[in-house]
Amino acid sequence: MLAKLVQSGGLSAIARQLGITHAKALEEARIILPGLIAGVASFPGGLGAFLDLTGKHGGEQLAAQVMGQNQVSTLAGETIIAQFGMRDLPIEGLSVEDAAIRLKMTPLLTMLIAGYLWARSAAGNLTHAEVSRLLALDDLADRSGQEPV
Repeated sequence: MLAKLVQSGGLSAIARQLGITHAKALEEARIILPGLIAGVASFPGGLGAFLDLTGKHGGEQLAAQVMGQNQVSTLAGETIIAQFGMRDLPIEGLSVEDAAIRLKMTPLLTMLIAGYLWARSAAGNLTHAEVSRLLALDDLADRSGQEPV
């Protein structure tokens, strides 16, 4: 999923939305994504229920809003996160500024992921195997010191 976010320009859009560098957005995404992915993977009612909730909050427009040039409201992302209870979002020991970035970035990432999955599902090409592949944590590891591609 991280590679998809980099390739699509999603992380650059988040960096622009938050006024941070692409490198900072990538660093934070590596920390935030495991908890988000766990929440999506274990969503009460399964993938169908997650997609239904996503549709109620704008479907693919969630991702489009984040990718747009205007500042976006994160309310939809916060509402989706509240449905599965975000776990593993460490902010202890961070500066106030870094904690604020992480807390603001989490709903934006949620909106990108939810919107992307909803769009794929609406197009009819989202199988459970594809969801598993997309939600795999394989591309989160920074083994080479380079961005995933």
